[in-house]
Amino acid sequence: MRINNTGKDKITVKSLSFPGGPFQQHSPYWVHMRNWKPLDVSIESGQMTDWIEVGSTMDTLNDGQWGFTTTGSCTIEFGLRDASGKIEKIREFTLKEGGTLNLVGFADTRYCRKILTPQEATGNLIENLKRIKIYGKIPEKTLILAYTNIKEFFDLYGLCKKQDVGVDWRGKNPSQLEHLCKNLSEQQRKSLQIVSLGDEIGLPAPPANEARKSFIEYLKNQSVNPEDIDPSGDWNNIIYNPDPKIKDEKPVLFYWSKRYQHHYGIQQIKKLTDVLRNYLPNAGIGANFSPHHGGYEHAYLGEVFQWVNCFREDGLTMPWAEDYIWQVPVGSPQMNEINLDLFRAGIRGKPDRKIHYYVMPHWPGNTPNMWKRQFYGALAHGMKIINLFEFHPVWMAYTENHVSSQKMFETVLRSFREYGLFEDIVQGGIVREAKAGLWFSETADIWSDNAGSFAAGKRSLYIAVRNNQIPLDFIVEQDAIEGTLNKYSTLFLTDRHVSIPASKKIAEWVQSGGVLFMTAGAGMFDEYNRRNSIMSALLGFEQGKTIETTESRIEYIKQDLPFAKPLEEIVEINGEKCSIPVFGAICKITTQADSSVTGRFSDGSPAVVQINRGRGKIIYCAFLPGLSFFKPAIPMKPVDRGSTDDAMAHFIPADFNETIGNLIGSAFTEELYMVAKIDGKPAGFIETTIIENGNDMVIPVINWSGNKPLRILIEIKQNLAGKRIWTGLASGKPLNIKYNIEKNKSELSFEIDVADAIIVRR
Repeated sequence: MRINNTGKDKITVKSLSFPGGPFQQHSPYWVHMRNWKPLDVSIESGQMTDWIEVGSTMDTLNDGQWGFTTTGSCTIEFGLRDASGKIEKIREFTLKEGGTLNLVGFADTRYCRKILTPQEATGNLIENLKRIKIYGKIPEKTLILAYTNIKEFFDLYGLCKKQDVGVDWRGKNPSQLEHLCKNLSEQQRKSLQIVSLGDEIGLPAPPANEARKSFIEYLKNQSVNPEDIDPSGDWNNIIYNPDPKIKDEKPVLFYWSKRYQHHYGIQQIKKLTDVLRNYLPNAGIGANFSPHHGGYEHAYLGEVFQWVNCFREDGLTMPWAEDYIWQVPVGSPQMNEINLDLFRAGIRGKPDRKIHYYVMPHWPGNTPNMWKRQFYGALAHGMKIINLFEFHPVWMAYTENHVSSQKMFETVLRSFREYGLFEDIVQGGIVREAKAGLWFSETADIWSDNAGSFAAGKRSLYIAVRNNQIPLDFIVEQDAIEGTLNKYSTLFLTDRHVSIPASKKIAEWVQSGGVLFMTAGAGMFDEYNRRNSIMSALLGFEQGKTIETTESRIEYIKQDLPFAKPLEEIVEINGEKCSIPVFGAICKITTQADSSVTGRFSDGSPAVVQINRGRGKIIYCAFLPGLSFFKPAIPMKPVDRGSTDDAMAHFIPADFNETIGNLIGSAFTEELYMVAKIDGKPAGFIETTIIENGNDMVIPVINWSGNKPLRILIEIKQNLAGKRIWTGLASGKPLNIKYNIEKNKSELSFEIDVADAIIVRR
């Protein structure tokens, strides 16, 4: 830069000061700081400096905020040196009375040859967005939240403008919350729709010195006898202790201590929620839950007491979480939907409750294609409040959370306009209940059933079920005990610990016609870590010791599966020879006469067993089938977190093991209501759900195969013909429809790239 002092007095020009130096650095949470030396130069009146090198005050890895202050009038020129050493001026600014020159610092200034003010850069962004030809309408019925410094975005995207919609009241006790509510006007109380009690929180745990009396009271309310916990039968000898170190020595005390810990956490936060619900009739009370919490055991596999029971017991009333799934190599970005399905289980039977979800468009980090998948996927699984978090470019952002991609802004804009065509169905509707369920339980969480390879086994089984286009809900212990399980025809069970009351209900359900699909170790133990006699009797055999090795352990699928050593090999399934490696864990079993071995390991021992019980049946896999399903689909690539669709962070597996996929799909014997096909064959990577609002419905369609347009056909077991029916695509693309009145079936064919939605109005 070169400075010309055009005033009458000596001036000083300095670099603006940001955390870490003269450039706003956007390393996540300022972990990798570069402390560059700032500019500080004085110029006499009427003098011009020589060219001063200032490239070293800039970041060449990230765009960001940059700039200078001057104490008086001057002109500031910027130039670039060419190969011959000559400096060519690329921009000049005039400051008539001194002040601040705010600039956008482009990491590639040497090549883009641009120096812009934030106003100029923002103006260019807005103009480009306004030139886009957009199909659809601005959403009007949906609460869409975003933190942005660009005022034009509110009208452009349909963002919420109201200041009194949400409050952040974290860290407050009940009396403080009551005081805040009382100070609101009646109108303000009605206007509030969101109360945040925290960000990325866990639920409170009881202080050990205060828990003794209340722990005993809790046990008595649960009809627990003192002799069940301590041989003396004396309540005075029972002390709350959730320390995992006592698992083996005192399993019953450990179990009930953890149950009480969970109960306490829900009740403590419920005290806050109860106060707020008393004053705020229209507010959802929630706190953002981090899907990464709990490491590999619970990443995108949240604990039941927090993600489900807390909402069933009204500890909180607004489920709230975030995606960010490109940060963790779990196996597939589609696994993000586990979060929403847990929440749907939490608000089952409460149609007034709304799932609040961060769908993060941050770039670098996410990609436009992946954001659109996550957006449509979140809608498909129950999201009703949309949150973009920080939604402005890097030159306005404080942290690493920003959107510095024109393509991303365009994709969000197009997607929101598409959504505007069917938002009324989403806002007034619910996701159609499924006939298949995946088992989750507080008991399993207490005994760390997701440790080792079992978390990856469960996440991968979830994708395998969805890849079979089987609609899926999540079932918890309460659903079995209270009879909700009876609405389902198939149950997938992976947890090794199942409580005796739940086991009895599952056994009755199988006898009545249910199909139970079990994986290695499933149901082996009860809530007190004893051998589960109910599940053993149901199977007709004892499961042997679970075999696990370090070399075969899978914590994160993308990270570990390509390099893992197989534990065993399946050589035969349903009479067909095969060679399928198995990973993570296996159980060696000896079957009884009433069992049918339909799959074998290389040593001849049973790998897959079918057992008929009453009108139902059990399919037992002595391995973790989801991991074998995923094995051929995961390439041996570095687990990078790049911001392109080719990065492993955004890699979408599609080439799964077909034999294992068919095995898992065989557990669902009902006719599928809806099937997506390509070239006449079912295409599992095309995901659909149904959201219904009265007679209207929307069918989100997500392509989890890649980024190339595909011609697909969706068969719906319903005749959509009729004078009052309108059917179309949210994107405005042509939708061809054929009706088969005799078979009560409709066929819809269209082209899909990343995601779309079929809108049916009657």
